[in-house]
Amino acid sequence: MSDLQQLHSAIDVTSKDIEAIVLFVYERTAEQLVANDPDSAEHKMAMAVELMLAGQVEKLTAIERAEQRGVPRPEHELAKAWNLFIAAVEPWRGTPGHDEARWRLVSYRTLGGWNSTEASHAAEPGQARREAGA
Repeated sequence: MSDLQQLHSAIDVTSKDIEAIVLFVYERTAEQLVANDPDSAEHKMAMAVELMLAGQVEKLTAIERAEQRGVPRPEHELAKAWNLFIAAVEPWRGTPGHDEARWRLVSYRTLGGWNSTEASHAAEPGQARREAGA
């Protein structure tokens, strides 16, 4: 568990949170990239995860760079980007190294209050498929 407080809101996301997730996922994808033939499904899946993760990192760091230039932090955009980012680590929830206190869905403020995103926990891996009957 992280020494930082439990993450609830998009305004609490830090660059250290982003870096920790990237390192966590890349350690796991690197295992698959090394262990499997480049034409294998495992190798291709690891590459896809890394590419998708890199795209989300770019979105999150662009928000952070804008904030450093004095642009107010767009909580809703940050929350959407972060929550998609979190999807990359959900399969490892409950395993060593997974920071359940920080790596969770976040909510954000709107003019009407807080959005409806449940920040207490993300969906269990495969939950959407099970609910869809797949």
